Amino acid sequence: MAPDLALFAPPPQSSTVNPGFELYHSTALGGWVFVREQSNETESTVVRATQTVCPTNTSCAAARHGEWNHVVGVYDLDVVQIRLYVNGTLAATEAFTTPWLAVGEVSLGGTYHGGKLISPLKGATTVPGNG
Repeated sequence: MAPDLALFAPPPQSSTVNPGFELYHSTALGGWVFVREQSNETESTVVRATQTVCPTNTSCAAARHGEWNHVVGVYDLDVVQIRLYVNGTLAATEAFTTPWLAVGEVSLGGTYHGGKLISPLKGATTVPGNG
């Protein structure tokens, strides 16, 4: 994933080469994005389920900046697709036919690539029930 696409990068899962998944908000793509790489290889293809509530490269009221958003990315093995839910509503789906096991940690607040923090969260996280 190109780091300049990510505006907010809440929870990625690391692995040896590519992240197992990423959820982030991208003004460049027009909303929330759930990303899976096709493999853990350097030349992997990125699969994105993208919410498109704003025109590309703009910010709009529908993006709900400054408000809490409940964002969930799901891999559905039965129908071989990734799904993105925003505030309880299905926002996007994309075929994902090559699942693989990422063995790294899930981190909150930024994406790690090559051992370095990139795309840190520009916002806040909270534990449910604490805030």
